[in-house]
Order: sequence, then C-alpha cells, then structure tokens
Amino acid sequence: MLAFSTYHGWVAGQKLDLIVTMDDATNEHYSMFFVAEEGTVSSFLGGGR
Repeated sequence: MLAFSTYHGWVAGQKLDLIVTMDDATNEHYSMFFVAEEGTVSSFLGGGR
C-alpha cells in the first residue's frame, strides 16, 4: 500500500493537496480526496477508506 499527496491548484482559486492511497503492486486505487493540508490525519483517513 502506498499513500502520497500532491499540492496543486486543482480547483480554481484554491491550493489543495490531493491524497491518493493505492496498491503499488497492482496500481489499484483505494481512495482519492482533497484536503487543505496533508498531515497524519489525512494519511490515516486514506488508509481507512
């Protein structure tokens, strides 16, 4: 399992982190969601979805 984020202007006028949790062996995506700032809580949220 792999979790990563990227900070970008995904939504017009907002800078958000996209949190992606996926299986690095099969490339299956388990969750993807936006947060204001990546952190421990967002990482745990991705693993629990």
